[in-house]
Amino acid sequence: MTVTQDVVVIGGGLNGAATAYHLSRLGAGQVTLLTGTMAGRSASQDAVGLLRTHHDNRPEAALAAASMPFFEHWEEHVGAPNGWLPSGFIRFVGEDEVESLKTNVAIQHDLGVEALVLGPAEIAELHPYFDLHGIGAAVYEPNAGTAGNWLCTTTLLAAIRRLGVRVSPTDATRILVDARGVTGVETAGGEIIATRTVVLAAGAWSKPLAASAGIALPLESRAISVGEIDLPEELGRVSSYMDPITDSWLTPRPGGRGIITLRDRFTAKPVDPDSYDLRVDPAADAEGIAKVASRIPSLGRSRVRRSWTRADTYAPDGKPIFGGVDQMPGLYLNVAAAGKGHKVAPAAGLSLSELILGHDATTVDLTPFNLNRFAGAGFPVSGAEYAKRTIG
Repeated sequence: MTVTQDVVVIGGGLNGAATAYHLSRLGAGQVTLLTGTMAGRSASQDAVGLLRTHHDNRPEAALAAASMPFFEHWEEHVGAPNGWLPSGFIRFVGEDEVESLKTNVAIQHDLGVEALVLGPAEIAELHPYFDLHGIGAAVYEPNAGTAGNWLCTTTLLAAIRRLGVRVSPTDATRILVDARGVTGVETAGGEIIATRTVVLAAGAWSKPLAASAGIALPLESRAISVGEIDLPEELGRVSSYMDPITDSWLTPRPGGRGIITLRDRFTAKPVDPDSYDLRVDPAADAEGIAKVASRIPSLGRSRVRRSWTRADTYAPDGKPIFGGVDQMPGLYLNVAAAGKGHKVAPAAGLSLSELILGHDATTVDLTPFNLNRFAGAGFPVSGAEYAKRTIG
């Protein structure tokens, strides 16, 4: 059977759903979203939901800054809550990176984000639960928060159905092309969807699908493991934080819970997204607790209630790939979220939709994220990048 659509979006995670939502809202015509059958293995299924605007480059900070209000006012846009928790966010640096932090906070100010540079004494006053060893300074975003990533995804899927998007719970098996570019998508159910516009947002499954269209994406799927803990009642309200000094982070969630990073023998290693082990080695629990307790000592009495591993997809430079593919007209990419795609999904989906529909300007300029950066100048370098990459 063959059907004809104006746009097909492949991938039912938050980024694919956000793109389909904005395409439909902006008048793209007949839109199909192929959500796939990877339930339980997609990165959006159990993503952490930490939301921040602070990055060590302007392009990612701009996407996050444009996305944060959408998360905060999710119910107004989507018609259902997303578990928004106004926790605030803090990121630490050592003495050697204080100037870089100040430069990156200035970018946030340019983007209209409230962000404060705190010294150790100010951190202790605002966040007395932190142990301050090794800290030179921190950025604090008082208006940041967290949201349930899978709740965001499922409520957005409901919203796009109401907008008239055709949502199909099947996998794409091949992107069809001819000498002029994209011609359609073949599905696992044997359906051919004729279209001249395809958005590939299939996470860890994007690389083989792009290859079916003759496009080699420089992607690698790697394992990310996290655990859920109980937060002590006496801790009170705690901010989400990221700390490369202790190699730990914490994302508070409603109900007195928190999400922390766990590391076992599979963490950050390449994985096959169809066959990797979803279970985390229990030996990683104690190390994970010890790391967050080295920054918040009262967490030393916590325990890991449950843990999970997911495959996320990385480009060589650790940045997302958004935009059209010059070698294949009609193919657009929303891939390589690298553990942080959820926090930019609303603005990335909107800006990509505007690009597809030929708007003169997009909400956020996606040029730095285009695939052709790998054959050109690369991602723009500011000189204020942090020495250690962080995810979350």
